[in-house]
Amino acid sequence: MLAIALALLAQAPAIPTEEPMSLLDPLAELDADFALLQREVAALAWPEPGIEASKRILSRMFDVDQRMRKLPSSSEPGERFGRVDAFTRETFARLIGKTGWITLSRYGEEAAQAAWLIVQHADLDVAFQRDVLARMEKLLATGEVKRDNYAYLWDRVAVNEGRKQRFGTQGRCTGPGRWEPREIEDPARVDALREQFDIARGNGTLAQYTARMNELCRR
Repeated sequence: MLAIALALLAQAPAIPTEEPMSLLDPLAELDADFALLQREVAALAWPEPGIEASKRILSRMFDVDQRMRKLPSSSEPGERFGRVDAFTRETFARLIGKTGWITLSRYGEEAAQAAWLIVQHADLDVAFQRDVLARMEKLLATGEVKRDNYAYLWDRVAVNEGRKQRFGTQGRCTGPGRWEPREIEDPARVDALREQFDIARGNGTLAQYTARMNELCRR
């Protein structure tokens, strides 16, 4: 189920919760985390922050991203979302502009995963997502990026640009118990591509993935 939960995060820009909680507390917690992130970014030793400092900022950005996307849907923090996303995106773009992509051997899997998910959620700046995708593509053969991360972002960029996806990673709940993938380039090859790019290892064939997602769409 962990792989499916991560897949859902990779598909959707927001995942509202249904927990009965006061809107004040989660919004206040988000604001506190965001303020801390801003202070830590301001304190970075630009233009070369260093590996450990970069990893710390990536972890903080990931925490803010996740807290924001787990807010109750009724909180409607539209302006807050925009402000946080813009700051996170601009900071991250500045960071990789100096360091290059967050590679596995230099930064570790946790930082690389956080970096990828931040970009995956940057749907308001498709040009930024496209730039990162190009950076990741150059590193595919070196093993410095996870192949499934690249595939998820490839599909994300394609869908955001109104094109067909390639790996069947992007979809939506179209009704109770019904998940549908966005349009796919070559449905006959999709499972082979999922295998080639390590998606099948955690999420199976497209049919298996769809069956699991159908269950989540019942909730």
